[in-house]
Amino acid sequence: MHREQHRVKLRPDLTTLPLLCAELCGWGHYKMKARIIAESPEGVSAYLTRLEREQNEDGVQEAETASVE
Repeated sequence: MHREQHRVKLRPDLTTLPLLCAELCGWGHYKMKARIIAESPEGVSAYLTRLEREQNEDGVQEAETASVE
């Protein structure tokens, strides 16, 4: 999985920042908005681990294997 990383220096009191689309190549781009949430590196790592586990979950429980003797 490719993960882009961008580092910026934030003020300690800012943990949520608005993000607006700057690609003005088509209708409606000015309405594209998002939020950037500042997290610690440990928090980001835990989030990515949880996200990967959730994305790989197919709802099927592992079957127990019987030992053959």
